Amino acid sequence: MKRAAVVSALVVMSFASAFGSFAQSEPGQAAMPTIEQANTALQGGEFEKAAEMFKQICEKYPQAGQAWFMQGYALHMAGRLDEALTIHKKAATFPGLRPQALYNAACVHALQGDTDEAFDVLRLSLDEGQTTVQQLTSDTDLSSLHEDPRWDKAVERLKVTRANSPASAMNFWVGEWDCYTPDGKLSGTNHLELVNNDLFVHEQWKDAQGHEGQSFNFYDIKTGLWHQTWVDSSRQLVMTAEPTTPGELVFEGENFDRAGNIDRRRILVRKLDDGRVYQEGKASPDGKEWHVTYRLIYMPKGEPFNGEGIPASGEG
Repeated sequence: MKRAAVVSALVVMSFASAFGSFAQSEPGQAAMPTIEQANTALQGGEFEKAAEMFKQICEKYPQAGQAWFMQGYALHMAGRLDEALTIHKKAATFPGLRPQALYNAACVHALQGDTDEAFDVLRLSLDEGQTTVQQLTSDTDLSSLHEDPRWDKAVERLKVTRANSPASAMNFWVGEWDCYTPDGKLSGTNHLELVNNDLFVHEQWKDAQGHEGQSFNFYDIKTGLWHQTWVDSSRQLVMTAEPTTPGELVFEGENFDRAGNIDRRRILVRKLDDGRVYQEGKASPDGKEWHVTYRLIYMPKGEPFNGEGIPASGEG
């Protein structure tokens, strides 16, 4: 089942970090399975065992939405589809899990031959824009829907939704780039790619002197924010951006250097015409007074520099 890979590390790790210590037994009670044990069973293909563990956790902690989600997934993988469908629907009552839980429910309907219900529930899920086109079209659970006239429409609808979704707000920055200062000097190269089923954007920067840095970026479905963590040899940046304007993101957060100094940083990334991207960095000691630290024009790799129409310094 290709969909097995869709239980992403994000779900498992955030679940473990959020609830890793709560599944503990009270003195004198039978041993309560821990999140780590349930996850280990799930990742090891012991789906029946994992389902029972997550069930016990859900019974003790009914507000643990991700436990319901993982229980449904384990039942699904174990082939206990009727039970899985009930749990998928329960998981869908938790807002942050609704899109993927509905997607899983649609898969059950498709596997059971309930085509109309499968399309109805799938539409609700896909309209959230969190499912990728690759996931949708390669998922063997949904194979029975492919010959239905509604299938191609669903795929096209998802493409449009994804293009306009906050979860895709960083896609304009994905690519291989030569990065120039406004006066046309090559500052470095940058490579940004979608990874892990398009759930992350991985950035790899190398400046003209050979210094390197990387960032890891993801969209938080609960908060509606993009998160970026940048690391290089001298510092670490932890920032967030709210995707309110198509073709533009403004990250802001704290910069930590090796000496222990902390200041505020702001990074504007804006889509330009002709396939270019503009980036401007600012710094502030207190988040009140800002000064521009760098400006870059991103050109698709191999294309000559074009500085026409770039924003004035500080405009972002």
